[in-house]
Parts: sequence; structure tokens; C-alpha cells
Amino acid sequence: MRTSQNTEAPMKAKTFALNRIIAPQLGILEFIALAKRANFQAVELRNDLEGRTVTDSLKPHQVEQAASVAGLHIATINALQRFNENPQTHMKELEDLLKVGKVLGCDAIVLCPVNGIAKDEDRSRWYHQGVEALVMYSDLFGEYGLFGYVEPLGFAVSSLRTKGEALSAIRESGKSSHYRLVHDTFHHYLGGEKEFYPQETGLIHLSAVVQEKPIATIQDSDRVLLSPSDILTSAGQAKALVKGGYKGYLSFEPFSAEVQQAPTEILLQQLRESRELLI
Repeated sequence: MRTSQNTEAPMKAKTFALNRIIAPQLGILEFIALAKRANFQAVELRNDLEGRTVTDSLKPHQVEQAASVAGLHIATINALQRFNENPQTHMKELEDLLKVGKVLGCDAIVLCPVNGIAKDEDRSRWYHQGVEALVMYSDLFGEYGLFGYVEPLGFAVSSLRTKGEALSAIRESGKSSHYRLVHDTFHHYLGGEKEFYPQETGLIHLSAVVQEKPIATIQDSDRVLLSPSDILTSAGQAKALVKGGYKGYLSFEPFSAEVQQAPTEILLQQLRESRELLI
């Protein structure tokens, strides 16, 4: 199903998630406490934070228990990186993530493509490697009972820029039951996409960019929490997806150091204001 963006669509209260990138300096239990204080319903954990593992020094079952006590679901682990490059070399890493994810009670492992190819490189090779990877990984996803959430990256040097291309690869793999899309509002904008795929979307990643600048110069470090001056129109994107039938988490994923280093009370206020733009 496809739908067009409609920023005027009414939006019902949804279930909100918090990605650990918002406060990477916090330990895992401190991050869970932050999400609880913010009245969120879920969190996303990461395997790419410097000096940390997915669960820090704790066992996965200890983190799952802490989240459960806090009333939080652990939605995903971000991410299997470079999933579409030599997929046979990623099988062990994927299985290790799936083992942890299953104990955590995760819904999915996020799959990110290679980012950094030459602008004039033949993208068809990457597309076909992506299809091959989705076929190869599918048995593991089936065995562990988790989804793979494919997250296109809209940067000009990304090997998989759009959700339309990702969805085509998923369908060509013949393994659609194991995969969903990540609709990242930042990458939707960078990739120049207009189409929305609410029925095929497993997760929405939300951030905002408030500085007017050439699209080619926008980077992850520009990503803040939602704002009325957001050039990405992230709130409008989310509303369009919900209007089209999306029922999953709305997850905040700001990479800006300004957000990451904000005092806790200011961060909580910014999160409240961001949520108000969505409801």
C-alpha cells in the first residue's frame, strides 16, 4: 500500500520508543530509567556505541528484566551494518545479535546497507547483493523468530538509498515474511522519496533538521528532536504513515551532540514537546 504525505491528517496517540543514540554516554540501566521518566513504551538498543556492547556489562536477561520492571519493551537492536556486502561473512554476527535479541524479547534486528560507495558506482551490483543477503539471512530470522528491519540510508554515497528499492529487493528475495522496512524521516528526505509504505513498515525513526542548508551537506550530526521548523517535515511523514495504517513504534533517533549532551530535565522537556507535535 502506498500513500501520499498529508500533514493535516489527524494523529492518534501512538506508542513511542527511544533509541539509545539519544544519550550514548548513559549506562544501559540509566538509559532505561530515562525512557521510563519520559513515559515511553519501548527502547532501541545499539551495538555501535564506543566502548559498549548491546547490554554493556550485563547479561541480556538482566537487561530484559530491568526493562520489564520499568514497563518498557525492547523493540530492536541497531544494527547489522553493511548487510548487503559479502553476506556470508555476516552470518555469525547476525546469529549472535539474534541470540541476544531473542533473550531481550526484541521484535527485530535493524539491517543497514553499505554507506560510502563511489557516486558513479554501478548500484545494480549492490541491489543484487542485497537480495542475496536477504535470502541468506532468512533462515536465521525464521529460526529465532525475529524480523529483519531494512533501513535505507538516503546519503548520496549509500548503496541502498530508498525504501522503494529496499521493498523491491525484499520481494525479489521471496522472503517477505521475514522483513519489514524502517521509515527513517531523515533518510526519506535525503533520498528524495515521495512514496510511503505503511503496511510494509515495521518501524519509524524520527529526527529533525532545523537549519536550512544544501541537501548534500546535511549529516547525522544535524539531527535533533522534532521542531515546528523541521525541514524534513518528520511529523507530517509520521502522520501520513499512521493515516495509511501504520501501527508500530514511533522511535526518536537524534544524533546531534546538542541533544546528546543536554541536561536531563531539558532533554525530557524536548521529548515532551516532540511528542506533542505528533499527537
